[in-house]
Amino acid sequence: MEEIFIPMQDGKRIYTRIYNNNYKQTVLYLHGGPGASCSTFQYAAYKLSKYINVVLIDQRGVLRSDKLEKEDKCNINMLIDDCESIRKFLDIQKFIVIGHSFGGFLALLYSIRYPNSVEKVIFENPSFDFIDSIKLIQSKAINILEKDCDHKLLENIKDIDDVKQFIYKWLETPEEIRNQVYYLKPYEEYSQEKKNIMKVDVDSDERWQYSFIHFDKIIKDKNTYKNIIKLIPDLSCKSLLICGEYDPVLSKKYINYYKCNSASGEVFIVKDCGHFIHTEKVGEYLKKILGFVRHK
Repeated sequence: MEEIFIPMQDGKRIYTRIYNNNYKQTVLYLHGGPGASCSTFQYAAYKLSKYINVVLIDQRGVLRSDKLEKEDKCNINMLIDDCESIRKFLDIQKFIVIGHSFGGFLALLYSIRYPNSVEKVIFENPSFDFIDSIKLIQSKAINILEKDCDHKLLENIKDIDDVKQFIYKWLETPEEIRNQVYYLKPYEEYSQEKKNIMKVDVDSDERWQYSFIHFDKIIKDKNTYKNIIKLIPDLSCKSLLICGEYDPVLSKKYINYYKCNSASGEVFIVKDCGHFIHTEKVGEYLKKILGFVRHK
């Protein structure tokens, strides 16, 4: 494994983690958030790299990448173009793109904008419609808080109609509640090997705030709120949709739309799993991905 910083057109450097075993195919993983970093995929990447090259990035301004200053621009279009800059820098003919959550949104846009740069695309619990995803999260959170009779927290989020307002309020919601919404198993249940590989070594707590700056800029970009599900029929490459049984981000109507309108798409549902399939069900997840990647 190699860690490098790749300069973008404006000079900002993006943290890039490369597992290169000289295979013919290379995966590019796009993390969610916005601003979540690629650290949750590090264990899956380690396992996957025994069969295929893997490239992970902390997107522009996130965690280990160069900090975004107040005057710096960061928007959806830049994140898409950054993927292409990374491909060119690494001299890779085509990526197999894996996009998780918000990263699935970017993966679809990248595949449409640069069709000659993408061999295949895999969507893991993607957010094709950010507004719909946020409303689903809000609805599930309300149901959990009502069952728990947590009236104080319930009042904080129940009557919020503005999506942006809810997003910032959601960040203040206790981690325990957010983990229930995402159906995320306790970190303590992870193996020591998984914990060690997923660990992020940064030199100060300040770096953890970089992700929020990225988040804030992306949330203010109007393109974040575009419903892009109708781009699915325009995909020229093969695609795979992997969904957790209890994922709160992608609604059934969009899963059905994908089934009906993706020319060469496939849907795979992972049982007893939520939003983070790549950390919760690593073996099943990688088996499906490798089968899809190897199939001509």
